[in-house]
Amino acid sequence: VVPITSLRVDGGLTNDATLLQAQADALGLPLAVGGADLTVLGAAMLAGVGAGVFASVEEAARLLPEARLVQPTVDPAERSRYRDRWRAFVQDSARL
Repeated sequence: VVPITSLRVDGGLTNDATLLQAQADALGLPLAVGGADLTVLGAAMLAGVGAGVFASVEEAARLLPEARLVQPTVDPAERSRYRDRWRAFVQDSARL
């Protein structure tokens, strides 16, 4: 088992600060936010590796912009209460 210490996220929804904070708080993990266009940039850089523009994936990855961090702000007890409420909501919804 490998402990998860952070989550990398990218794509258009990274423009929504409220969503990012909600994810960090729900998971209790920091989010390394790459940005809205990082997915397509990564694909382009992999194509560059294949075309010989970059010598390796590692070389291309070193050129990617540094991720910004979104830290969780909710304490573990509160996070547990939120999860319990969410589970109850899902169970109740399934009976509809």
